[in-house]
Amino acid sequence: MAKNIGTFARRWFQTVGAPIDLPYVKPTPSLRKINAWTIPFLQWLPKATQGTQKDMTSYTGTAKALHWTILALLIVQFALAWTMPHIGRDTPVTTLISLHFSFGVLILLVAVLRLAWRIGHGEPEPEKGIPQWQTMLARIVHWLLYALLFLLPVLGWINASWRGMPVSFFGLFTMPKIMATRAPGWAWTGDVHAFLSEYVLLVLVGLHVVAALYHHFVRGDGVLRRMLPGT
Repeated sequence: MAKNIGTFARRWFQTVGAPIDLPYVKPTPSLRKINAWTIPFLQWLPKATQGTQKDMTSYTGTAKALHWTILALLIVQFALAWTMPHIGRDTPVTTLISLHFSFGVLILLVAVLRLAWRIGHGEPEPEKGIPQWQTMLARIVHWLLYALLFLLPVLGWINASWRGMPVSFFGLFTMPKIMATRAPGWAWTGDVHAFLSEYVLLVLVGLHVVAALYHHFVRGDGVLRRMLPGT
């Protein structure tokens, strides 16, 4: 099995043109089919993850609005999470729990819009004079935050479905159930949701805030100002 995986890896690197020194292995038809969609994806990925625009000195008004909207929603969401009842086996869906579900759906929707806008419109080029490692670290933190903004609501949605709790969007409609009640093997979703929220998301948000304040008050550059409204 390891030999087959190694052969596949060599063939894949060769057919996508990776600069590695490996003996040539003739690509198989199945590998060519895989590359038919992997190669365009690999060509798109750097543009999506970098997405800079040389004529931009600050973020667009829409990007700023979505950024600060997500921050406000996260503050409300954590306040609800810390004040609502602990969700156990027979916990009823109280008003606070229902609001927590609703804001989770809203955060997911706004995150989708934010990511779509980010990919479609890019971001300003990094400030001049900032070390490359800081730029790369900031980009990693940004994309981890995006990942969590998608993952956490979905995990909460799965766990609510697993517990048989309806996920309502402010009473306007109910999200479809995506998990059978008490389906075997899915009890972990609630614990992982809580752990990632409290010990990963909060840490990343903290790093993001500290970095912005460092650039504004220590370096005195425009990293924070270009995300502020009215700039």
